[in-house]
Amino acid sequence: MRIAFFLVVLSLTLSLRAEPTPVDFADGAEPQATVANGNTLYVVYGKDKQILFTLSRDGGKTFEKPVKIAQAPMLPLGMRRGPRIAVVKNAIVVTAITGENPKKRADGDITAWRSTDDGHTWADVGHVNDMLASAREGLHDLASDGNQRLYCVWLDLRNDNKTALYGSLSRDGGISWEENTKIYQSPDGHICECCHPSVAFDSDGSVHVLFRNWLDGNRDMYLTRSSDAKKFSEPKRLGVTSWKLNGCPMDGGDLTIDSHNKPVVVWRQKNDLFMTTASGGDQQIGTGRQPVVAVNKSGAYTAWVAANADLMVESPQGQPHKIAHDTTDPVVVTDPDVKFAYCLWESKGKLYATTLKPSSE
Repeated sequence: MRIAFFLVVLSLTLSLRAEPTPVDFADGAEPQATVANGNTLYVVYGKDKQILFTLSRDGGKTFEKPVKIAQAPMLPLGMRRGPRIAVVKNAIVVTAITGENPKKRADGDITAWRSTDDGHTWADVGHVNDMLASAREGLHDLASDGNQRLYCVWLDLRNDNKTALYGSLSRDGGISWEENTKIYQSPDGHICECCHPSVAFDSDGSVHVLFRNWLDGNRDMYLTRSSDAKKFSEPKRLGVTSWKLNGCPMDGGDLTIDSHNKPVVVWRQKNDLFMTTASGGDQQIGTGRQPVVAVNKSGAYTAWVAANADLMVESPQGQPHKIAHDTTDPVVVTDPDVKFAYCLWESKGKLYATTLKPSSE
């Protein structure tokens, strides 16, 4: 009996392997990150009305002095609003939705900035949305194919204030953006008004977009795909049941691509959190909100915020466990060819980062 008990304890100890002590690297809100160029961690975030950038070259142990990219009279932050970041060949690209009138929510445009010197200096390269003020809801996402193509997706209000899903492609590393594409508008008039969309490229160059719909009174998650970044497939609903809700949960889930070039999605329905994969269907991963996911050769890394604001994470071959408390807005990022991931989050106006590794190591 004692031997069996010891083996159970040992197994739990190994599966709940402690992560490194989180690094408090900045004051700010809404951290977003990406990994590229030899596992350099590139981070963008907001603070007051400023968009700030930093990076770590040593696995998230230390971060360089923040650089101010831009400042705007109005910078929406909170509930997944805030800047986004992607790396293309020979450049870092940041997008953010900003406005000129902080007293009114009547304007809001997606501006892009580029840096070709590893984030030391930044150039404003203009708007992504081709109708002014149409992106004023403040929710968007940005993805890179790792070369020169970028795709930006956002909630758009150009059609009589009825929220639709729009996107735009850049073929030259963010220098210019093509005519905006209406990806989807619900036949009931609008999609979910305050849930952020997510976007990712697969290795074939197709664009995958995740969003929360509003259809027949249901607030369900949908996934769509385009091989040419222009014409998108009929969106496919996730889950086997619907979430009828007279309001917006303000929680859009997250999307990435696995080693088989298939989308992996995490999303929320009521208080339950699910992961959907091409091979395994829907799997409940926990309860809470703001689920995020990243996938590398070790498997899937997930994080979410529990009802009591604890930050929960799960690494490959591991079990869900708490790594921080009083948290919001987590993000998990990795490189497909490594065996670890980075987790970043906000807590009481400070930003933290730590490294997640497979529990078997």
